[in-house]
Amino acid sequence: MLLAFMPAVCALYAQDSAKIQKEKQLAAAIKSLIYAKRFKFLAQSATTMSGVMRQLTDGSNVRVNNDTIVSELPFYGRSFNPTYGSTSESGVEFTSTDFEYSISEAKKGGWNITIIPKKVRDVSKMFMYVSESGYINLNVSSNTRQTVNYYGIIQELSSD
Repeated sequence: MLLAFMPAVCALYAQDSAKIQKEKQLAAAIKSLIYAKRFKFLAQSATTMSGVMRQLTDGSNVRVNNDTIVSELPFYGRSFNPTYGSTSESGVEFTSTDFEYSISEAKKGGWNITIIPKKVRDVSKMFMYVSESGYINLNVSSNTRQTVNYYGIIQELSSD
């Protein structure tokens, strides 16, 4: 009787093994993108300090390309010290070639990335948690604005 179930058990084990192998390959690919500093964070939603969540459009992203970081994210929240001619809706938009970039392994898997752009007025630090399955939680801190959290996915940076 027990022998009748063996093929089904072996088939389930093979499926689980293949799934685990694919997950490991995905995690290795994501790790490679992060350490090469060549990836795009595609933002799907933003949450303000007051807890309001907004769904975002396809153009909301942060691109890290070795020695350059380009941020094209909307800003939702309160500005503490606006400058003349700017609005709180101006977004988290900048291009920088002068920034610190550090990576650490997260305790429960994934990676923590800290980006500190230099000479960027409205962004003091960007902290990303990247899961092994490719989801990203991005926290943007500022001296002049409320903190905003963005959620989305990692993508390989296209060469266009």
